[in-house]
Amino acid sequence: MDSLFFSNIAKLRAIRHLCEVFKERFSLGDFEVISEPSLREMTIYDPWMNMLRQTSNLASAFIGGADILSVHAHDLIYKNLTHAKVSALGVRQSRNQFHVLKEESFLSRVKDPAKGSYALESLTRELIEKSFDLFKNWEAQKGLLKNLETFSRDVKEVSIKRREYLATNKVSIAGVNSFSHLDEKFEFNLNSDKEDLFPLRRTSEEFELLREKAQQQKIKNILLVCGEESKLSGRIMFCTNYFEVLGHQVDILFYKDDVKKYVADNVIVCALDEEYQNYIEKLSSKIHGKKYIAGKKFSQKDYTNVYAGQNILKILSLAMGEH
Repeated sequence: MDSLFFSNIAKLRAIRHLCEVFKERFSLGDFEVISEPSLREMTIYDPWMNMLRQTSNLASAFIGGADILSVHAHDLIYKNLTHAKVSALGVRQSRNQFHVLKEESFLSRVKDPAKGSYALESLTRELIEKSFDLFKNWEAQKGLLKNLETFSRDVKEVSIKRREYLATNKVSIAGVNSFSHLDEKFEFNLNSDKEDLFPLRRTSEEFELLREKAQQQKIKNILLVCGEESKLSGRIMFCTNYFEVLGHQVDILFYKDDVKKYVADNVIVCALDEEYQNYIEKLSSKIHGKKYIAGKKFSQKDYTNVYAGQNILKILSLAMGEH
């Protein structure tokens, strides 16, 4: 169960429906649906967000009708990587999440709270039909267990797409590719078992590796605001959020004619598209460091454009001097 609330509810309802059908048609015994929080989207940085993600999937597990609900500590991933026990606070909070949703929110009192919801009923039906089509397809190929390597490749392709969405900010994970906490410092080893057909593939791993390398360096970032702050507030916030993914602060400076030099590892020039030409001419000899332009409409030799939708991992790797 991930943090996609409505998708989780529909997923559980679809699983129960299919299991009921198989039970009836093939005279199978009773079954139980067990819900477990996905480790795929749990993060090392900003681990407190893992509690919010888990609260979402726990709530959807109750509403979706899971019989047994598993709960993880918010710091489970980091503790596993460092071979330490999860914290007592993490264990306590995970239990509290379960009990609050069950005993105080009464989410377990209604058998099927989602029944009658057009959106959820429609999504449930879609999942049932597509899942059953996949089931029949695997059965035609002598069953899923006879084709685990093929299935493993399919799972890996989905994982690659998820990472691409994160790298291009089509999907945001708080504390990873947005709203980073600059005071967090961790040491860990992300070497995973590549021989396993189904290794744990967390979507945030590439960002965490990049930040772990960046925290070993002293990186100075300057966002040079050229123009009225009120007109550039959105662009300022975007650039600050963009470069602070590395875990290093972005210092915001306002352009002044009398400043002779702007020296930093990375200098991001931020202006309105129609005003860039004028400012770039003035700044050509003043900037000492890697040069960036906020936006993609105006480009200049020796400057790298930063904008929404590009692969942020590639640009930040260049900002660290990697290729």
